[in-house]
Amino acid sequence: MSTRHDEITVQDCYLMEKPIPERTNLNKTTNEEEKRQSQAKDVEVAAGEEGEVHTGIPWLVPKIASAYFAFFVFGLNDGAVGALIPRIEEYYHISHAVASLVFLMQFVGYICACSTASLLLTHIFHSMLYISLFAIATQGLCYVLLCWGPPLPLFIISYLFSGLGLGVQEAVFNTFLGGLPGATKLLGALHGFYGLGAAVAPIIVTQGLIDKGKVWHDYYFVMIGVSVLAWVFVGVAYWSERTQKCNSASTGEESVTAVVEVPLESEEEAKNNSTDLTTGQKNLKDALKYSLTWLFGIFCLLYVGMEFALGGWVVSYMEDVRHASESDAGWVATGFFLGITAGRFVLPFPTARMGEKLAGTVYLCVVLALHLLFWLIPHFIVGAICVSFLGFFLGPLFPIAVSLASKTLPREVHVSAIGFIAAVGGAGGAAFPFIAGVVASARGVSAIQGLVIGLIGAMIALWIVIPARWGRCLHSYEGYSKDDTSREAKKKVKLGGPPLVITAVILRARITNTPVRKIHIRKSRLKP
Repeated sequence: MSTRHDEITVQDCYLMEKPIPERTNLNKTTNEEEKRQSQAKDVEVAAGEEGEVHTGIPWLVPKIASAYFAFFVFGLNDGAVGALIPRIEEYYHISHAVASLVFLMQFVGYICACSTASLLLTHIFHSMLYISLFAIATQGLCYVLLCWGPPLPLFIISYLFSGLGLGVQEAVFNTFLGGLPGATKLLGALHGFYGLGAAVAPIIVTQGLIDKGKVWHDYYFVMIGVSVLAWVFVGVAYWSERTQKCNSASTGEESVTAVVEVPLESEEEAKNNSTDLTTGQKNLKDALKYSLTWLFGIFCLLYVGMEFALGGWVVSYMEDVRHASESDAGWVATGFFLGITAGRFVLPFPTARMGEKLAGTVYLCVVLALHLLFWLIPHFIVGAICVSFLGFFLGPLFPIAVSLASKTLPREVHVSAIGFIAAVGGAGGAAFPFIAGVVASARGVSAIQGLVIGLIGAMIALWIVIPARWGRCLHSYEGYSKDDTSREAKKKVKLGGPPLVITAVILRARITNTPVRKIHIRKSRLKP
């Protein structure tokens, strides 16, 4: 039986229940590892807050910036729909229910993105560069079809391409940033740029086009221009990855600290486990075996659905129910999305102190209270203020959910699981605004607020049910196992963190003496 050396994390060791022999070395690396690190010119390690290690990869800042710009364009797309709906209904002479079919087509596109993102990534494009360019080009195709005011059937079908392109982008960029150190803040900024784009869009529609006598579909010439810029920006930023397969390593996260030796039972098992862990790829079927994947997916479905149901119909609500002018109603939508933007930039800092579970619960309760005030107080200024602050506390919930999912799900299913969660969330952003349009046609636009209240209540109940720590969650996986020893280790993880995981695994391993495998432990996971 020969020795096989592969690099995994201590959480992977704990998940596979591989024992560790008595002989351990937690303070030095091997010569081979030192050589590998010295040759990795594209890796820079800088110490962050509280001893946390931040690892860089080539062009990391441009890659993050290009993801932010892509999400800014994403926001320009979604934020404009609510302001355009009254103009679209007037142009085509259609009801709320027919106009809401654009959301249904986006829903179909997101379902396609959810079903094919993993396949596209692993079997067709193989890298962040090509799948990102494909997604942006698909999104741009929608705008090319819309910019000339097409017939109604083609207008509705065009949003299928929008949903597909945006869904793939959301899965890819959420997975990329979710795997970097400081993921909560990075994801908060990512979705903050989305909110910024969504906040600017109603102003462009109402102040820049409608008030100047332009037709509604001129807005999509603007979208074609920014989509081309996003395509070029992403292409340049990710050009270095054109020959690299996209896996968990592509997130830029490298393990740099200690070495633990773990026994392998056989050469064949070593080969199989090495393949799984170095590629970081598990198909969607494996990811869906974890109940947490479904819980986070349903939560994001409700969250994005609630955000779009409110943001997509708030202009129509303010015009029809509060009798606001087109310009004033557009500013209310802008205030809502500006609140989302500010919340995603500001609230990650208190969230990091409170922990995702507690912070999410507090923010959801505040959102519920503010929406009740907006609904029950029939005053334009009070309603506008409540909507803005509602967006502020609503904004960080999606990145918080993605960050918590990356900490509570096994690392080897991150790509598929987070991609599924993001795509299902996008599907909610298409499905529930369509449902809201049907409700508005049947009961009036004011009935949409009751639907939103129900969605917020369901989100609160589901968030409380998600099994995660109420304090700060510093480790990446609270494993689930069937044997008694692992259950004890699991309890220690929840109480004390990763150092106790290492201790538990080492103690279990002292009864064996078999070939070994190296494991790298991230310093950021060794904080008490």
